[in-house]
Amino acid sequence: MSTKLIEKNDQQQKNYVYYGPIRCYFRRKHAPTLSTGRRSKFEQVSDEERLKRDIRRERNRLLAKKLKEKREKILTDLLEQVKQLEENEFLMQNLINELQSQKNNLILQLDNFNQESFDEQFDDLFDLPFDLLTDDTTSIDSFLD
Repeated sequence: MSTKLIEKNDQQQKNYVYYGPIRCYFRRKHAPTLSTGRRSKFEQVSDEERLKRDIRRERNRLLAKKLKEKREKILTDLLEQVKQLEENEFLMQNLINELQSQKNNLILQLDNFNQESFDEQFDDLFDLPFDLLTDDTTSIDSFLD
């Protein structure tokens, strides 16, 4: 930032403030209020107003600190809850896998049992003498009874 003093006609002087390539006029006199209605930072204030302002600023700092702590606590609680839910999901997925394995094992045992029982029924049939099965006088219905 640099300032230059430029002389004009009739001893008028203007100050310019340069911010890089930007040239701005430098105010000699500070405005009492900004266009927003806010007081200028250059305005002189009484001791009482300064004290009120300092108290208000300190109160705002404390409230901002409390709010930040509260947000951080909420964030840590949520992160802990997410961690707990992920752990719970992992345990439930392991339980599902174990139950699926048990189910497959039981289905396999049931298939083996059904196959053995089926084989036992028909093994008895094949143990009979062959001539008994080919006899014209014997019907299959009498054999099954």
